[in-house]
Amino acid sequence: MARTAKKHAQGHSPWRIRLFVILVAGLCSAAAFPVMFDRNALPEAVRDNKAVTKLYETRDRVAIAVSRIIHGVPATSEEAKQQGYPKDDRKKLESIISKGAQGND
Repeated sequence: MARTAKKHAQGHSPWRIRLFVILVAGLCSAAAFPVMFDRNALPEAVRDNKAVTKLYETRDRVAIAVSRIIHGVPATSEEAKQQGYPKDDRKKLESIISKGAQGND
């Protein structure tokens, strides 16, 4: 007769829960690595590795994206073009400002 694993009240095996916790802890520690250690502090053989380079480039892209979200900066140039004055209105405004500045001299 085969023995079955004991289960918690929710029906999950304790080993399944432990495996999940270990997996989450491993992913968190792997994600924290590029934040905790600067790439220049790594040995040269590791620093120039393609995977390490890609990891740190991804970290930089994520940091820029998060910074843009926090500060409300548009993520793409198309979004930047849609914000503010249209080009024609901006040209008119700049011409009015320049005429006003020339008149005050």
